[in-house]
Amino acid sequence: MKNCPECGSNKLSWCCQKVNVGMAIHGRLCLHEIGVIFVLGCDECSETIDTKSGDDIAAIMTDMLIAKDQLTLTSMFAKLIE
Repeated sequence: MKNCPECGSNKLSWCCQKVNVGMAIHGRLCLHEIGVIFVLGCDECSETIDTKSGDDIAAIMTDMLIAKDQLTLTSMFAKLIE
């Protein structure tokens, strides 16, 4: 995907967010209760286009290393939106 499905813009970017994956209330989290998600969004209209878990990102990076591809952030994120 190269363009936003909502507005057609090609100005897309990824950001990373921490999320509570446990049952603890905010401020009482243990390290194993914190996860991460990656969000692909449109810089023009703020549409959320896709989300991937940290585990998804790790699996893609591992697959790329096994395939002996050159591991770059650009190539990794290109595989995410295929």
